Amino acid sequence: MKKSTLIILIAIVLTLAVVATACNNLGGNDTYDTLNKMLKDDFSVIKLEVETTYQDVTLTNKYTATTVNGKTSIRYTLQTLSEITKDEDGKYVIPELTTTKTGKADFVNGKLTTIDGDAEDIPIDAITSPSLKFDKRYLSETGTKIVDENGTTTLIADVTDIKSFTGNQNFDGKDMTFTVTYGEKLQSLVINYTMNSGASVKVTYTFS
Repeated sequence: MKKSTLIILIAIVLTLAVVATACNNLGGNDTYDTLNKMLKDDFSVIKLEVETTYQDVTLTNKYTATTVNGKTSIRYTLQTLSEITKDEDGKYVIPELTTTKTGKADFVNGKLTTIDGDAEDIPIDAITSPSLKFDKRYLSETGTKIVDENGTTTLIADVTDIKSFTGNQNFDGKDMTFTVTYGEKLQSLVINYTMNSGASVKVTYTFS
């Protein structure tokens, strides 16, 4: 065997060993403590997108929260299934499949002050202060950890204790996974799960 070929084979073996280690070691609770602290950082802008799909129909809710000096403005776009109504002659009116609501809500120190548009309630806590808790006890023992050339880390893992992870003992869901990306600060968090009704949900946070 040529020396150059042997060197290449050794390099491949070492690379595979590093990948295998990364896939089976997401780190201890120090890593998760860091993520929990990052999640509580003050962000100027947080974007949240929730996609719910059931029987080939997808409804998407989008929120953009901008915070300055304790005042948070949230612009929203919400999709719901349209209701079938009757006209003046008593005939059924078949609308478009979905209805979109848009508007803006303002909060001061977490309290609603004004709301424009058709939404009746904007879940500011879920948008700006998600009650998630990263903890080794709530996650699978194996997963994927990727660190790129810029030092940005991406963790991918299955959630084994969904109620504890979400902080919601009445959570309606199963088969949850998450992908979190961070450097010096949290950058994005994507959560996928299936509701007990069979609907699939994708929740995407971006932080800046």
